[in-house]
Amino acid sequence: MVQKKRIGNHRFNSEFSYRGNLFTHRVQYNPYLHLTIGYELLVETAKLDKSVIPLPKVNTSEIQIKKPAFISTEEERKYVYNLITEASTVKFNKIIILNPNASDIIPYRKWPQEYFIQLIEFLTQKYNDIIIVLTGMKTDFVSTENISAKSQSPIVVNLAGKLKLRELLVLYTMSDILVTNDSGPGHFASLTNIHNIVLFGPETPVLFGPVSDNTHIVYTNLACSPCVNVFNHRFSPCKNNVCMKEILPQYVFDKIQEILN
Repeated sequence: MVQKKRIGNHRFNSEFSYRGNLFTHRVQYNPYLHLTIGYELLVETAKLDKSVIPLPKVNTSEIQIKKPAFISTEEERKYVYNLITEASTVKFNKIIILNPNASDIIPYRKWPQEYFIQLIEFLTQKYNDIIIVLTGMKTDFVSTENISAKSQSPIVVNLAGKLKLRELLVLYTMSDILVTNDSGPGHFASLTNIHNIVLFGPETPVLFGPVSDNTHIVYTNLACSPCVNVFNHRFSPCKNNVCMKEILPQYVFDKIQEILN
């Protein structure tokens, strides 16, 4: 007979949504652990005695996160390269990706559009061997096209909505730097060796920072940040995301120069 195991975070005495007694292995949610460790602990709990409450009584220093590596093919890289060269005739040696968008669930995670435009201006003035690729979903095309139009830079290519998820990862394997809001692309990029500059504000990199040696976190550490978390159902009262506005384009540009040098 197969023993069924249902493992998950249990409320116990916390202010969480109640799941009743559906779980055979009740895990104490720890809001101080990085999310990857929390998920790994759910797996480790399957090996433990379910009668112990709460689970898991495991030393977190012994938890090792095994990060897979994304491998692209020569054919895939050629396809993505052609998308770039079809959109621009500029010769380049380096690719810098800008991801100006974030999920509409938490819109105040977005760095201001005018900051991306100013960053493009800095890059255009400094480098003559780069191409800047704007990425996003189909629904982001209008906003990325607006950035492209206002920047008036010949080295900007808008590929928002033109890449499938795997093709986006292929682009990361070909590129030097990604600048992104705290959103999915920052985590996808961790599967590759690209240098990943992630701009954090309403959420904390302590819990949600991408797991990669090439990740560069930019975070202003305001006293009101992070203002969204599991305890407030990720709803913030904020109407002015100063945490993102205080990350100035000059600082991000300096970080890019540091990496390229």
